[in-house]
Formats: sequence, structure tokens, C-alpha cells
Amino acid sequence: MRSDKNNARTHAAAFTLVELLVVVAIMGVMMSIAIPSFKKLFRKDPLALGAQQLLDDLEWARIHAMSRGADVSLVFFPTWSQVSATPVQSTYFSTSSTANALLGGQLASYAIFAEGSAGEQPGQLVTEQTFLTKWRRLPQGVVVPASDFNTPALFPAVNDAKLPRLANDEVMPVGFGLLSLPSIRFHGKGDLNPPLTGAPILKLQYYGTSLVYSTAGAGVYAPADVTVSPAVPNPRQAQIEISALTGRPKLISISP
Repeated sequence: MRSDKNNARTHAAAFTLVELLVVVAIMGVMMSIAIPSFKKLFRKDPLALGAQQLLDDLEWARIHAMSRGADVSLVFFPTWSQVSATPVQSTYFSTSSTANALLGGQLASYAIFAEGSAGEQPGQLVTEQTFLTKWRRLPQGVVVPASDFNTPALFPAVNDAKLPRLANDEVMPVGFGLLSLPSIRFHGKGDLNPPLTGAPILKLQYYGTSLVYSTAGAGVYAPADVTVSPAVPNPRQAQIEISALTGRPKLISISP
């Protein structure tokens, strides 16, 4: 009887060892398949990083609009020709380091801007205009296509935001007036303002090192449109959908 019990224990142990070896073998096969996928997933892809950055900042602006109970905008810096700057404003872009840096970040720079004091009721006179963030830039080579700023489905007015300055601590020159820039504006309830129909799509495109910003020497950017050279006929693209009903953004596609 004792011998039978020992044999049973040996058989049970041997069976468990075989199972373990099978599991280890299966795990090895799975890891050999999964590791390349994980490497691809976590590689530093500028387009994927830019899409996530913009997605996070759109949601941040939306949440702050709701917490403030006042409009909050994601303000973009388009091409120089789309800015339609006055002579005084043009001079400012050559003398202010904050403004000049935007010339070297056309289509890739944006900031979050609040119009109205927290808790102001819609329709009241705007008493405060404040930048909630500094100007941010998308990863190198990633831009919002210039044509998007002329798309009424996303930007009802090309120059929607009327900015008295480009930073909270900037002292503007006499006669500067208001600088008009495109923006995505969130209402105090979190939806888009003005209300839009459908589901507006914000695109990002990746041009690698082909973006060329004109310089005026000594690290100063010239007031000229960014160009693409050499040409990139079919740039990789990401699409962010913004719900017209709730204002919530989501990434819906990205090119491989």
C-alpha cells in the first residue's frame, strides 16, 4: 500500500511538472509574438505623441471651462498669412521673443486662453482675458494643416479669438489692438461655443524634418509662411473627433 501511495505521489508530481513545462513553452511563444508589438506600441512616434498631447489639452480646456463656468479656448497659431497682422503687430513679432518664437512654430503652436471671469454669466461683458497655459508646441514635424483653419465645421470663424496680448506678462505696444487667431472654444457647460452640428474632426499631419521656417539671422524668425521642402505628398495623419453635443474629444484614427 505504501508503495502504491508513493507511486501516486510521483505520478502527480510528474504530471504537474509536465503542465509547468507546457505553460512555460506557451508563454515563450506568446512573448516572442508580443515583444515586437510592445516595442512598436511604445516607440517614440511623434504623430502619436502629438495626438495624445492635443487630446489631453482639449479635454483640459473643456474641464476648465466647466469648472470656471466661463468660455475657455484652445487658441492656435496658423500660418503667418492667416494671421493678417497690422503693421504694428508685425513689428511686435520681430521685437518680442514670445511672439517671434510663434513664427518658428506656425501650425504647431497653441495655448489655452480664458475669456471672462470665473462664474460670469453668459452674455455678460467680458472683464478678464487670461492665458491659462504658456504656448505649447506639438512634437517636431507634427502640425495642424493650414486648410483646417478655413473649415467652418471646426472653426466657424477663421479668426475667432481676439487676443489683447500673447502672454499674461507681455506689455503690448501702443496701437497693437486685438490679434485675431483661430480657436476651438468650449462653453461653460463643456460643449462647443458656438454650437456646431455633427462631429467636427481636427487633423494632425506629420512632415518629419521637411518643415522650413524662414529666419532673419541671429536666431530670429522672419514674418513668412512655413513651407514644406522637400514635399511630402501623403503625410501620415491622425484625426481627433470633437463631440458637438458634449465637447468631449477622442482619437478616432492614426496612420500606421
